[in-house]
Amino acid sequence: MSRTLYLLLLLLSISCKQNTDSIPIKVPDVDFEWQNMVSETSVQERIDLTISGKFELEYLHLGISNDFGGSLIIPKKKGNSTFVFSLPESFSKVSGILSYSLSYYNQVIDNGSINILPSENTVLLETYCGPSHMVASLIDYSMIVVIPNDIYDNPNSGEHYTVEFDTKTEVEEFVQTEELLSHRRIYSRLKKGKVLAKAYIDTVKSKVSDVIIWANNATDFTISYTRNTSYSDGKELTTLKTSVIKDEYGNIIENGTMVSFYLTHNNTHLKVYGKVINGIATAQFVHPEVEREYSVQAFVENVSSSNTIKIKYTPSTF
Repeated sequence: MSRTLYLLLLLLSISCKQNTDSIPIKVPDVDFEWQNMVSETSVQERIDLTISGKFELEYLHLGISNDFGGSLIIPKKKGNSTFVFSLPESFSKVSGILSYSLSYYNQVIDNGSINILPSENTVLLETYCGPSHMVASLIDYSMIVVIPNDIYDNPNSGEHYTVEFDTKTEVEEFVQTEELLSHRRIYSRLKKGKVLAKAYIDTVKSKVSDVIIWANNATDFTISYTRNTSYSDGKELTTLKTSVIKDEYGNIIENGTMVSFYLTHNNTHLKVYGKVINGIATAQFVHPEVEREYSVQAFVENVSSSNTIKIKYTPSTF
């Protein structure tokens, strides 16, 4: 009986505690007023928010947040009913929307936001340029993207010039920054080479970016062969060689381009490969062991092809 009574008393105690915990804390009514609240300011300004009211210091807090995170600020009491919230530089020097929420006894009693503007003075032009390669033509292009930054690394709306130049020409263009960044296309030339690009404003200059112009697609070419003998001895080597392979603008195609040589005899098909070095690709294959004639044609796969040549092998006389 005593055990049952003990359990009943324990359950009653827990129930009473839960009911007590569920009772919300009543927030005292306090008339307050912001002394220096602003809707917009600059990163160059220190942000100290002052509020007046009969608050209990230990229960008054200001929560702040921006795109990079949030923090809770404890005020400093100044006089009998004046409290000052000093925002840290990690928040006051970051441009954008800063949201705030004033709480008292863990209850929000006011909230809003402050628009923090970047500095108008540009101290850094951050640049990105890509892709880093384009092919010789009048339609392919790369792009330089410029972000003007102030002293606190905030993007601003600075006006600047972009310059592109190669060994013969220099092109300068004025660019107005929109949406915190600006971009400009850098079109290719008809000849292989390198294009340099940079941006500047007054005495502030960006790094120099370089874009390499590669040769365009290879055009048709010719092939030839050399060998020591024409015997079908299964030992000697025949060397296949292309002419200098160029694109439609006369540029020599890039080193390392793969050329496929197809050897055909009746229903027999062989393939050998060669890589382009200084515009010419070479490949070798072993002579057949029996009398045979190959038809040989080369391809830069899906791009261009060569003429077809005949290579005949005769029986060995020894």
